[in-house]
Amino acid sequence: MKSTEKNIPKSIDVGLHYLNEPYQIIFRLRVEDKLSYKEIAKIVGLSENSCRIYVHRAKRKLFKLDEMLQRFKGDDEALKKLIYRWRMINLT
Repeated sequence: MKSTEKNIPKSIDVGLHYLNEPYQIIFRLRVEDKLSYKEIAKIVGLSENSCRIYVHRAKRKLFKLDEMLQRFKGDDEALKKLIYRWRMINLT
């Protein structure tokens, strides 16, 4: 496990709310519960490699969301529209 995978900061926890359920579950199992990819694969019924991909994509989406949130800080209406569009794009 990498040293960056510790308890989830509140900002990331909020961002997880905007991800689809499989991303949320697998990411939380890896980061919060500190399970190995082998253990996660058994729990969710996917291959270890698929679990790695889910975690990687979840991280990428969370970083992208954080980047967008920083740009629109203070403009609540634009921020709401941005989050809505981001959510629609990331439904897959």
